[in-house]
Amino acid sequence: MATAAWETGLLLDEFPYIRLGTGPHNLLVIPGTQVDNADPGFIVTHTYRAAFAQFARNHTLYLVNRKRNLPPTYSSEDMAADYVRVLHEIGPARVMGLSAGGLIAQHVARQAPELVEKLALVVAAARLSDEGRRFAMLLIALAESGRWNDIEAELGAGLFTSPRSQRIMRRVMQIGGKVFVSPPQYGHDFITTMRADLQFDSRPWLPTLRVPTLILGGSIDPFFPAPLLHEIADLIPNTTLRIYEGAGHGLVKLQKRRFENDVLAFFAPEGVLRVAHGEIK
Repeated sequence: MATAAWETGLLLDEFPYIRLGTGPHNLLVIPGTQVDNADPGFIVTHTYRAAFAQFARNHTLYLVNRKRNLPPTYSSEDMAADYVRVLHEIGPARVMGLSAGGLIAQHVARQAPELVEKLALVVAAARLSDEGRRFAMLLIALAESGRWNDIEAELGAGLFTSPRSQRIMRRVMQIGGKVFVSPPQYGHDFITTMRADLQFDSRPWLPTLRVPTLILGGSIDPFFPAPLLHEIADLIPNTTLRIYEGAGHGLVKLQKRRFENDVLAFFAPEGVLRVAHGEIK
């Protein structure tokens, strides 16, 4: 497969972004909360290139992060207004929100439905679970204490479902973090975005959404478990629901091919997408 065209920089001179591919359809990816919203280096950029290569085959993909130096009271709705500005710049797009990015994406579809062709909410729901709220408050407390290595360890462990895998990942991240993790340049933005996640609850207005929506998540995701996935699917009209039994919050990485196939099938017009030998064609 040929390497997709790519570039990095600041979109609208404010939003760190990576563009992949030159396909006929725009795809805006809103990632989950980042510990540091600094310029992506070589390793981060090429990690994203590998992660989204399938989507870049028939899309011009924009992975766009939050702007920097957010006001302390900035909400998910405020962040969504920023992404609406991005859509005005790049044009109408399919929108995929990952984890906390899926919370923001809901507001984007509410604020500018004419710019959102289809909406994919991946490991996200209308609100955090009780466990998700406890986790967010833990991360805020660690960040306020400057314990960034512990934050990376907790985030890494959160991708796995088994206690043993979580313990191993915490240990690996704690050891490796002593070498590779340094205080983030924009750590205050991490705290702001985590507080916005805690305040998020879209249930009152979700029935007004009119954008075709895919809800995709894991049945035992501690932050957005199956009951919350059913809840949001019931609230949004014109919704497709995909729940991976036994999967957790890390399904994007741990069940990558299945995730790719399901999202691409949802984005494609009926009959256009062909899946053969396990690969998107």
